[in-house]
Amino acid sequence: MVKKLDNNPQTIKFRLTVTIQSISGAPNRRKMVMTAIYSASNSPYGNGLYLLIRGEENCTIDEAIDLRYEPIDTNMLDLNLATWAYNYWSGLNGSWDIHKLTIERI
Repeated sequence: MVKKLDNNPQTIKFRLTVTIQSISGAPNRRKMVMTAIYSASNSPYGNGLYLLIRGEENCTIDEAIDLRYEPIDTNMLDLNLATWAYNYWSGLNGSWDIHKLTIERI
């Protein structure tokens, strides 16, 4: 059985625009745009949900994430993306930190 995501039985898409900045003190920022696609599968395991994140502008991310066993509220998928982004660019241990994040459903 294919899980339903909103009105579309297969996918929901979002566009993420992220501006990251160096935490080293240098005024170094980078703006990136990526597409996030939640996809429901026929998997009999867990909730059958996967996430694909692909870079579009200034971004080389091409990542598939298995969310089948994650407690995901399908009414708050944008919040899940924000959590992913803030964990990915946490600013910890000298990494980049998020300066601005915009998430829009497409």
